Amino acid sequence: CRIAYMPKPIWGKGLLVKGLSADAACRAFYFDPATGTEYELPEAKADEQGNWQAPAAPILQDWILVVEQS
Repeated sequence: CRIAYMPKPIWGKGLLVKGLSADAACRAFYFDPATGTEYELPEAKADEQGNWQAPAAPILQDWILVVEQS
């Protein structure tokens, strides 16, 4: 499981998550700390190096990115 706090991320860019198991498939979502709402993301599939590029956050505000093994 990876949890990353993103204080007002750079607009249009998601985080690069590193250190996942190569070719792992994980559930990923953005958590809105202000409302408690989860925004589902496409399945996080790591590449051969164990990296996954998260999509951009829905709006410009603080977010928590959660990546967990399905």
